[in-house]
Amino acid sequence: MIEDKNPQRTPLSELGEFRLIEHLTQNFKINHKSTILGIGDDAAILDSEKKQIVVSTDLLVEGIHFDLSYVRGTVGNDYLFQQCMFFMGCNL
Repeated sequence: MIEDKNPQRTPLSELGEFRLIEHLTQNFKINHKSTILGIGDDAAILDSEKKQIVVSTDLLVEGIHFDLSYVRGTVGNDYLFQQCMFFMGCNL
């Protein structure tokens, strides 16, 4: 029989998005002075001497964020629109 080496697991649904991000990034340290804002919810801000650059990543999961049988062919466009609206709301 295989022994469960970590019997005290926390379901992701209980942990939540922001606590998961905090858990995954708690040991990351900013090592470069060009990093203005490090790991966060969706973006980081870097200074390239001439201008600031926003680096972003996000994840959409079928069955949670969209239903492919309903939005077939528009997922990419919808995602791009969503990300543009996010940055417009950031007042960057």
